[in-house]
Amino acid sequence: NKILKKFLLEMDKFTCCQATNVVVHSTAMRKTLQKRYIRKKCEIKIINSLSVPFESNKINLTGNKNLEKKIKIIYAGNIGRVQGLENIIFSFKYLRKYKDIELTFLGDGVEKQKLKRISKDLKTNINFKDYVSYEVSKKIIGQADLGLVSLIPNMHKYAYPSKTMVYLEQGIPILALIEKESDLAKKILQNNIGFVSSINDHKSLADLLIKLYENQSWKLELKKACLETFQSEFLDEVILKKWKKLVTN
Repeated sequence: NKILKKFLLEMDKFTCCQATNVVVHSTAMRKTLQKRYIRKKCEIKIINSLSVPFESNKINLTGNKNLEKKIKIIYAGNIGRVQGLENIIFSFKYLRKYKDIELTFLGDGVEKQKLKRISKDLKTNINFKDYVSYEVSKKIIGQADLGLVSLIPNMHKYAYPSKTMVYLEQGIPILALIEKESDLAKKILQNNIGFVSSINDHKSLADLLIKLYENQSWKLELKKACLETFQSEFLDEVILKKWKKLVTN
């Protein structure tokens, strides 16, 4: 509805222009707003979300879990339309004989039943779990080898998945289905905290997972990098210091 869209964008523009500061989560999001408000300069700051408020696991970097000949992928959060999660299910149709590569969806959303049907039709090695408490979800996430983050094309200009911080807090490398020019992809490749794949190239994603399955030497190195990245960039003290500077200046 073009009329409704125009009305909502005018409301958004008015709100942002009235604010002393506008806070977004990435450089791409800031550029998106800057393009909207060329005639009026808005003060736009970049501050990432805090991680889910629960006590972190004691991460074991020398345990046998890293030696298991398995790859457990977790997706924790909203199962909605902008994530394009059907794409990883299409990739899993190429992985039927790799029973030790498994994916778990943890959460709920408008697309969940649709994804269940697709997964069942394709006979994939994918599990679906409902929302659980923070404590239980922490344990489930902590048992994974990869944390899935997925956004449909161009959505990175308007969103930055907060589940990223949750994965990093638990030392879980990220599997991102997103454009390489996105802030998240750049962060992953720069800090060596995961892998980036095109959301629409299902066969390439399947090939990547097979490669990671056959040679699992990456697990320990990336886990360490994830924990270091969280400590230096996404720890509560780091994020709150940015908020303190914003509200006191």
